Amino acid sequence: MGKDRSQGKRGQTTDGRHAVIDLLLQMEPELKQLQGSIMILQALGETADSVEPIALAALAQSCEAGFDQVMELWRASLVLARA
Repeated sequence: MGKDRSQGKRGQTTDGRHAVIDLLLQMEPELKQLQGSIMILQALGETADSVEPIALAALAQSCEAGFDQVMELWRASLVLARA
């Protein structure tokens, strides 16, 4: 009977690890979008041209959605890791 319990715990641990990995993989597209936005901001910062405030607002809005998604997935990963 002890053997069944250890196998059950091992299975739960494996399932938990897979769930955390899945959440981390879901973060990747959002992180890539944020990385691209940072690259755009760096390029804009290096130019002498002025940037329309509406363009910066659109970029910020795009980043905000990606950041919110990453934070939500990160929190879910943390909850799973603590379980």
